[in-house]
Amino acid sequence: MVKCGAAVLLVLATGCALPETQPGGATSQVPREKLLLYGGPGQAVYLGCLTCDETDPESVHNPTGNYGSRLSMTSILNSFSDYGSRVSNYSVCNPLATDPPLVIDQARSAHGRLTVNKYSSLAYQNDDIFRWLETEVCR
Repeated sequence: MVKCGAAVLLVLATGCALPETQPGGATSQVPREKLLLYGGPGQAVYLGCLTCDETDPESVHNPTGNYGSRLSMTSILNSFSDYGSRVSNYSVCNPLATDPPLVIDQARSAHGRLTVNKYSSLAYQNDDIFRWLETEVCR
């Protein structure tokens, strides 16, 4: 996982806050919006936090947590789970899935579907997230 301050930064895939320039050139850390994943039938299964720091137990970037482990059945990183396999209709890794996980914010507003199918009109559109899915999640 890329750490804050690294030359290359997946803004939405790390727990780093975005720096904001203040008058006089000073910067402060602006917290990002917390984006959550829900999948399965009716999006009833919580699949973790997409934008949380890798130390957060709910983060999909925490390899020892329920949502970031490659062994957890509620992880998009588990290629044998409904949410990370290449064949499940609920998976981020199946480009033909019709019901991949939904990305929502804390106000319950939908931001799109988390899917490797970047051509889907319903896909959550973020190039960094697509690269992360292709190189880390669905490898």
